[in-house]
Amino acid sequence: MKFKIDENLGKSAAKFLIAAGHDVDTVFDENLSGAPDDNIFTTCIKQKRCLITLDLDFSNILRFPPYDSPGIIILRPQKYFDISQILMLLNNLIRTCITTEPAGSIWIIESDKIRIHSRDAD
Repeated sequence: MKFKIDENLGKSAAKFLIAAGHDVDTVFDENLSGAPDDNIFTTCIKQKRCLITLDLDFSNILRFPPYDSPGIIILRPQKYFDISQILMLLNNLIRTCITTEPAGSIWIIESDKIRIHSRDAD
């Protein structure tokens, strides 16, 4: 699967997904750090990469309609978190990708559940 890691996630997240066999690019790799969210979303669509972020702004389906995109994945760690919690959420993502594709939907990944919002579900 092809992912784009947003700037609010560290290199450890990218390394974790690469080790799991995924094609991963980061916002930093393309000098998009600090770029408007709209530019990042458009880049993900052009590159056919699912965005992984901590940024709740991407949950706004009017601004970032996921239905014709490679998907948006928003990680929701607990209030105080460290890299181990992020890696646990990414592990939940990897397990879910075995049976479900994020394309055309928004996934909200929490420690105990994954909420999937797609056109069919809305």
